[in-house]
Amino acid sequence: MIRVLHKRPGMAYPAEVKQIEHGLKAMQALVSPPGLEGSYIELVHIPELAEKGIDLYVNEEGKFNGCKASFQIFGGRDTVFGPAFFVSSNDEGETVSLTDAQLAFAQGWLKSQPQVIGIGY
Repeated sequence: MIRVLHKRPGMAYPAEVKQIEHGLKAMQALVSPPGLEGSYIELVHIPELAEKGIDLYVNEEGKFNGCKASFQIFGGRDTVFGPAFFVSSNDEGETVSLTDAQLAFAQGWLKSQPQVIGIGY
């Protein structure tokens, strides 16, 4: 099991801390809206998160498959559509749980981003 921070469009703060199975299918389930199970995931490189060892995964096709806007990134120059989650990785590149410090940083970072208010996925 790995601990992640999960954010869905329209979700009130704080984003939800979840324990998920380790593996691609569980990660896909976090970014897949109903009816689009098995969606592709995409790692988005955010420098201030990467410095803390935090990875942001999003629905790769969220902008094109009808997902609702969730939050903005890169100072409002881009928008994440659909569910997203934060997780960490070790030196070998294996996905691992967020530490307490990483979780707190990711929550603070997410709160600082411009939010897109909507409902549903």
